[in-house]
Amino acid sequence: DGQGAACLVDFQNYLANKSGLTIQHMPDRSIPSLPQLFLSFFQDIKQRFPENDLLALSYMLTVALAIPKLSSRSRPMQVLELGCGQGILSFYLAQLMGAMNLDSTLCCVSDALEPDWEPLIAQVERPCKLSYLATDYDSISLSPDFFDLVIVNSSNLPGDARMILSQAVRLCRK
Repeated sequence: DGQGAACLVDFQNYLANKSGLTIQHMPDRSIPSLPQLFLSFFQDIKQRFPENDLLALSYMLTVALAIPKLSSRSRPMQVLELGCGQGILSFYLAQLMGAMNLDSTLCCVSDALEPDWEPLIAQVERPCKLSYLATDYDSISLSPDFFDLVIVNSSNLPGDARMILSQAVRLCRK
């Protein structure tokens, strides 16, 4: 009905009012504030996917939902993206996490080595720490209870959804 679009435009109020966080500019003037960064992501995604509004909205919502979780802690975050594919969501997450804490780690997992992932990630100006793992989703050899946030990028995940979700739960801190 068009009502929901206001929350994307009015993102500063969403963070300030819904999550209780105070919005402030980052200390380094070269890093945009969270609302500015979010709006730049939104514009970039719209340009990348002019013909696929649903996919663009999916990426935007994932980033929007990750921001309160990522900004709620003062220590570096450990984030896992299952199904990173060509790295489009990884690109935005690395930028966002780097803006919040350069010592945070983004681990991107795919079932195959994607040649487009690295060139896209190389375009991130201030990335967090990054790792890439190509493995079968049913045998992810990462430490259980290690990640603060697990993002399941379902557009890039083949196979059994229950098994993948059980892996995500196993890898995420309680």
